[in-house]
Amino acid sequence: MKVKCINAKNYALTVNNEYEVLNEIDQRYVIINDKNRQVKYGTDLFEKVEEEEAIPARPPDSVETIVGTARLNDERFTFTINETRLSFNHNLRISGTDMSCGIKEVYGLNDYMDAINHTLAGERQEVINELTKKFFSLFFGEMEYAMALLSTNTDDDDNDDVNDGYPVLQAALDPLATSITRCNNPNSDNVIALWVIKL
Repeated sequence: MKVKCINAKNYALTVNNEYEVLNEIDQRYVIINDKNRQVKYGTDLFEKVEEEEAIPARPPDSVETIVGTARLNDERFTFTINETRLSFNHNLRISGTDMSCGIKEVYGLNDYMDAINHTLAGERQEVINELTKKFFSLFFGEMEYAMALLSTNTDDDDNDDVNDGYPVLQAALDPLATSITRCNNPNSDNVIALWVIKL
């Protein structure tokens, strides 16, 4: 318990200073005074300080709760974490191919990773992983084509350009893909991945 001095008399106390009560004995408080000595003082020299109840910290939202709020509106991916609405431009671009009008290439995987990592800096990795899975589920759910092709560098240690976001992309895209190819690109000498997703 804490008390505030209301009458210092000529003791080693200061009016309006708060002191921690170490013990209470026979109408006397045992406190550490301004000279750093443990002393008993009459309770009439103090008034009790009402301590505010500590408000318990709100636990972070579960990953399932966060993912359940996720929405894809045009180019913005939006979700709520701990009552804060967040969104970012996903930066993916869709382009036709010369193979067929039903096959589209999707560019910008690394730009997507930069955007989500920037938006969720300091957030749990599991949240980023699961939101990315949800994002691609929504993204491909809106496409009205036969197939989509996606590619990026992997996180292979021998790559000149190691892609730190690859494990997140791999976890999100591998389950959606009908074909996954990983091979060395002789032009850059990097290991790359290619996903074919049937829509």
